[in-house]
Amino acid sequence: MEYPRTKIGEQYRRFQKGWFEQFPWLEYSPNIDAAFCFPCTRYAAFTVDGFRVMNAQTLEEVKKNCLRLTSTIESIYWLCLQGCALRGNDESSYSKNQEKAPKNAKYTSRYIQKEILHILAERVRKKIREEVGSSKLCLLIDEAKDISDKEQMTIVLRFFDREGFFMERFFDIVHVSDTTAVTLKKEICNVLGRHDLHIKDIRG
Repeated sequence: MEYPRTKIGEQYRRFQKGWFEQFPWLEYSPNIDAAFCFPCTRYAAFTVDGFRVMNAQTLEEVKKNCLRLTSTIESIYWLCLQGCALRGNDESSYSKNQEKAPKNAKYTSRYIQKEILHILAERVRKKIREEVGSSKLCLLIDEAKDISDKEQMTIVLRFFDREGFFMERFFDIVHVSDTTAVTLKKEICNVLGRHDLHIKDIRG
């Protein structure tokens, strides 16, 4: 592929194929002729414009950003394990606990946090699905309104794993428009279908 040339200062430069080997985390966007680290293509956490010149300073900054993202993920993971809130009461500009990061960083953004939580939740559900295997299962369904007064439905799976142990796993929580039987059935089928679980295997 022939990458387009861009004038940087007095020189013309272009993206180099060899950078993929030098920087394994690198992604290239032909639409805007810019390079991104992989987390940026997934979360847009560090930059939305990308980079057009790769140099030692950029590499060092990317390493710092990767460290910040890793720390963010680990912090969210720890808070989830402890059942703690992700966002505190003091988010003002006067807070003494402000994040020291580039101005375009969004590590504390609720959108980034929700995306990371979504990824973690999908990994947990994938693990539970592996536990279920080909076993028959029982569903426990409950509904309640959350703090924003929206209806939500919880789904819990009961099953025997491959080793014959009885398991009960919280599987998903879904916002629903109402709690009629038709709506709940539709949402249950959607959740089970996404994870290759079948109605015919339900025993209660």
